[in-house]
Amino acid sequence: MEENDISSHVENKNKKRLTKKGIIFIVIILFFISYIISLYSLEKEKWVNNNPYPKAKEYLVPANMLMLGTVVLSKVPFIDERSLIMKPLISMQDYYIEKWQENLPDDDAEKYLGWYFFRLNTLIVPNVRSTILYTDEIYSFEEVREMLDKIWFTLEKLHKHKAKDLEFEEMRYTAFLKLSYLYVDNAMAYWYNEREKAVNTYILNNDEKMKRFIELYDWLQEIDAYYKNNYPEVYEKNRSTFYDETRIHQLMVWVLDYYNYANRYKQINGYCDNSKNIYLQEYLTSRSNLLDLKAKESAMGQNAIDKTLSDFTDKRLNAVCNNLNLKKGIKHAR
Repeated sequence: MEENDISSHVENKNKKRLTKKGIIFIVIILFFISYIISLYSLEKEKWVNNNPYPKAKEYLVPANMLMLGTVVLSKVPFIDERSLIMKPLISMQDYYIEKWQENLPDDDAEKYLGWYFFRLNTLIVPNVRSTILYTDEIYSFEEVREMLDKIWFTLEKLHKHKAKDLEFEEMRYTAFLKLSYLYVDNAMAYWYNEREKAVNTYILNNDEKMKRFIELYDWLQEIDAYYKNNYPEVYEKNRSTFYDETRIHQLMVWVLDYYNYANRYKQINGYCDNSKNIYLQEYLTSRSNLLDLKAKESAMGQNAIDKTLSDFTDKRLNAVCNNLNLKKGIKHAR
């Protein structure tokens, strides 16, 4: 075979390969476009048609679709919602989230679920892989304090307002429970001194922050009762013995430590009587339940329960209430 023939043969072969690759590429692009159009139609059918606030939902659909991209990218090592590569997607998504919220009334809970749904629950918590948001210093204490402020703002709004859209009304309850858990689990960040690597001693003197725990307890009782009476299936679906007991116990640790400090317990009549002091009753009940649960948990679960149970609070209660005699790892005799 002559040199020109060989060259022509190779050139034709390369052209065929390029053509084949081009066809495959076009097929992939067409498949992707078809998938996006199909997904958009499904999302629009789900959220816009026959739902409250259709104009707002028109913006929720592209925000949801962009979430697929942010979640996929966040699975890549060393990439999270703060990464430069994420910024174009996040900025575009933020535009649609803002437009969605602008078209919702101020007295509807749906308006206040954006940050929880699109950031905290889908990107931040999965990034940390823990309910302690400052774990392994992935997020700084300053960043966690900012998150806590956003969590508290969202809790206030979700407690105050219901959602007209039934799907968001269900999400409201799920979000409230998760946010309240994250709040009590990370509240120590408010008082952590990064320079001294220790918790500031004035923690129990901060009335504004400490009284939030008392307020949150009241809100939990109200919202639990509301969903139990009006949406029993939603209520039952959101029950988790481990998270329910650890949430209420951590909450009562904060509340009782606040009252035990500086003799504030004298403000409550019958403070040491758990039939009169609801906070003490909740503390002792959740403490016993966690000790029961510990025997059934894995090593990881047992470790989490040990961290939840507070020897410090037990000792302070023993000092204030002579009738208790709480001992580590032993249930209180009622």
